[in-house]
Amino acid sequence: MSFVRVNKNNAWSCWQQGLIAGGNASMADVDQTFALLGANKGLNALRLFLNYSDDGYWLVPTDYVAIGNNGWNQTTATTLGQRNPAISPIRTYADVAQKLQQVMDNCGSVGMGVILTLGFWQNTSDRMWVSKEADSLPTSGWREPDPYTEATTPEIAQQYLINFWRATATRFGTHPALIGYDILNEPVPAVHAAWASLANRVVDAIRAVDTATPVIVEGTDYGNNLKCFFPDSPTTGAPVPDALITYSAPKKVVFSMHAYSPVGATHNGLADWAYESMGMPYPPAEAWNLTTGVKAPINTAAQLAALYYQHIITFKRTYKVPVFVGEFSYINQSGSPQYYEPEPDNAHRLVTRIRNAPTGGVEVHMGRLDSLGFRIDYAPDTAGVYENTVRLTVQKLPANLRDSTIDAATYDQWDAIVTSLGIVDKEVTVKPAGKSYVVQIPGITQVIEPAGATTPVALISLKPSVQHQSMQAASRKNYAKHIVRICQDEGFSWAWHALEKSPRWWNPTTDVMSVLRDGAMGRKIIA
Repeated sequence: MSFVRVNKNNAWSCWQQGLIAGGNASMADVDQTFALLGANKGLNALRLFLNYSDDGYWLVPTDYVAIGNNGWNQTTATTLGQRNPAISPIRTYADVAQKLQQVMDNCGSVGMGVILTLGFWQNTSDRMWVSKEADSLPTSGWREPDPYTEATTPEIAQQYLINFWRATATRFGTHPALIGYDILNEPVPAVHAAWASLANRVVDAIRAVDTATPVIVEGTDYGNNLKCFFPDSPTTGAPVPDALITYSAPKKVVFSMHAYSPVGATHNGLADWAYESMGMPYPPAEAWNLTTGVKAPINTAAQLAALYYQHIITFKRTYKVPVFVGEFSYINQSGSPQYYEPEPDNAHRLVTRIRNAPTGGVEVHMGRLDSLGFRIDYAPDTAGVYENTVRLTVQKLPANLRDSTIDAATYDQWDAIVTSLGIVDKEVTVKPAGKSYVVQIPGITQVIEPAGATTPVALISLKPSVQHQSMQAASRKNYAKHIVRICQDEGFSWAWHALEKSPRWWNPTTDVMSVLRDGAMGRKIIA
């Protein structure tokens, strides 16, 4: 199959057939050269984030409110233009609209469709889902203000979202390159049914202005869960609005999910919550679905689908609706100067025990102790299955983390042990043992185990191992092949996260890009 040109006129047909194959980007990354590059690689769509840019076009939640109230053509400066003197020249809403128009023009000229995506961080306690008092805004800097500052109830905040999309459809709805409105990135409502209800209202608001452009509605739980759209949803225990399902075709609604499972592999070492999974390969010998409690190998695309995405597959087959994997990716270590490094007092850096190993050498335990230490959420509890190789450094516990009920002499002893170990950038294997992670270091002797060690005794620092660096390219390619193959088998559209003009964590390397291009051009991926 050759490159499929997509535009407003054939967008719904392409969504229904699973022919959308694209990548995520921000406005700063999408100029004419980039659009041509994307088309030449076979990709035919860009999922474009409206709130990320490195050249002054950054939008924050207060901007969404302003746009919803007064439209895109205002000559008022954007929020950051008003608050951050470092941004020059100052951008107005009309400037941002013009930039967005240019991006869509460029993409349309090479047969690429554009999906407008509203993304800002929110969680179950956000004012969109629960009532809150108004928060103060920062007076300067880039930090994103709290969403919907003046909103004290979900009804007000949700109306802001509705207003924004009505204004956006009014301004851009006739553009020939526009193929989708992705109305909220990774919603995390306090109650799942609340999102199903709000999504219906947003769709209706857009349809009052633009009856042609498909609307993309993501699942809850950061885009992973579409169950809130099932009638008699098991996630809510009560019936939920099914209008999006019943009227998916006439309303041109596309349902979207994000595919990052197993997150221990795709995000290993990237953030605090994935620090302990650094070095996890893909596919691992065994993976664990925390929702179902099922553990299984995932050596093939079919096994990955069965373990994590079966409810999405069932959803599409049952309701005959288009599904879009709006994001999938795997951290690119070579695109980052270093992995996430937790702060010194972060719980994930605490060593809870150092002792002589029964088989010789020393064991360093990194486990939970009064909710501190490494967690084992992303690993099976079968010892030896989930093992990863890292470069380990063990450091003394700083004074501010020491327990005042333990005498100084005991800490002196522990400090002396840490110093004698001399574990600096040492390549080791980490594996689970009960409720902790253990590193066994052979060849080190005459270490005295602290008696009665019931609190953290030291700090650790992890970096990717040489072994992991060498196998990571294969892990990323394997993962890309599995997700694209699932999309091919089930008729899902997809977009890699992300395509950027500078080397970053998520950029597709050459071998990953070859998988994406083959998938976009219709070649069956062997996975």
